[in-house]
Amino acid sequence: EKESCAPWSASENSNVNSDTMKAKCTSGTTGAYTGIPEYVTVLEISKKIEATLESYGAEVVMVRDNHDVNLSNIDRAQIGNEAGADVTLRIHCNGSDNSSVSGIDLYTRGTGDGSTEYIQRSKKDYEFACELIDYIVEATGAKKRNVTKTDTYTGINWSEVPCIIIECGFMSNETEDNLLNDAEYQQKIANGIANWLLTTELI
Repeated sequence: EKESCAPWSASENSNVNSDTMKAKCTSGTTGAYTGIPEYVTVLEISKKIEATLESYGAEVVMVRDNHDVNLSNIDRAQIGNEAGADVTLRIHCNGSDNSSVSGIDLYTRGTGDGSTEYIQRSKKDYEFACELIDYIVEATGAKKRNVTKTDTYTGINWSEVPCIIIECGFMSNETEDNLLNDAEYQQKIANGIANWLLTTELI
């Protein structure tokens, strides 16, 4: 099934708006070398992030803690909204037709409805992400790729709190596929995120 990619109208953004329909949920990629599905890998990473942040006293709200869920991207955004989260982190892994591609990408909100308020939120989220990617890269030794502003992600568009998509690496790359499914490396990702949250001012 599909849902609206964004809450704003076509008059506010002609490229992406409430008439733009996207799949409520997608299957994600699969490790080209490990054969492990992305949804398995990212939950393992997310649980380490949860445990690490809680060890520092943070309150963590997980969208899911198992694989038996039926949540759309809007549903996931609204969980963060209802929690009044300081930040929503969407944990993903990437894939490419080119097996040599590797590294970490982050995505944040774009121009949205074009309002001054939204543009300010976009600027702030982008600044957060530019800080965060450096912390993750330092903790993991992974290649730093890009921080990209975009209106194409439903989960970001419907988020009313700071929201960052973290593409932790490429499961199409042999080295990263193995690393992303290695507990020690997963913990490095969690450590990088925790180190950022310990030093940044989200509010």
